[in-house]
Amino acid sequence: MAKSLLAPGTVLSGRYQIVEAIGESDLSHVYVAADQRGQAQVALKVFDPAVISRAAALSEYQSQARQASGLGVEGIARAYDFGIDANSGLPFSTAERISWPSLDRRVSAQGPLGVSDLSRAFAVLARALDAAHAARIVHRDLKPQNIFISPDNAEWARITDFGVSAVRRGAPESLGWGGPPGYTPPDAVDASATPAPSVDLFALGVIAFFALTRATPFRSLRNPAF
Repeated sequence: MAKSLLAPGTVLSGRYQIVEAIGESDLSHVYVAADQRGQAQVALKVFDPAVISRAAALSEYQSQARQASGLGVEGIARAYDFGIDANSGLPFSTAERISWPSLDRRVSAQGPLGVSDLSRAFAVLARALDAAHAARIVHRDLKPQNIFISPDNAEWARITDFGVSAVRRGAPESLGWGGPPGYTPPDAVDASATPAPSVDLFALGVIAFFALTRATPFRSLRNPAF
């Protein structure tokens, strides 16, 4: 599990001052942070210190995140900075701060999306994935937690966390999933399998089902009412 939360006001790398925690996973915590050089807020992802021992995985993460961000297409959140804090030894990355709630939080709090909003948002997300796949970048960790859709305009949509799957694949065996449970096709569960664009397309389909129903198809099929 990721290390305990850092307190608001903590400064990493002499630059990023934590404002508040906004998310977590088994390998990291995510914060809103103020960039003291740029006078702007960023999304600061702080990894468990054990990740440092997986230098190749960290390097792959940085490479994929930079490459995806560099495509310059709508629908992919921009990556900014990567490093290891000298005082705490914590690896971190910063990216575009998206103020909208994740699809997971939005659907859980407000209910399913309408078909029109889903169609408009997913047109943007699908084009973003097409661009990434053309550049031979496979996300491999798509889930409602890293999909963001503006409540004001469904065509303002973003995918975050390109490259993070590399860190997961480098994790100990107990964490070495090929992708998020429930959103990964059976042929891609093995973390050592070569990623293919079909992994992301499968996940996007399941995410669309979740957005429309607030459930996954696998759990829904257990309900006779379905």
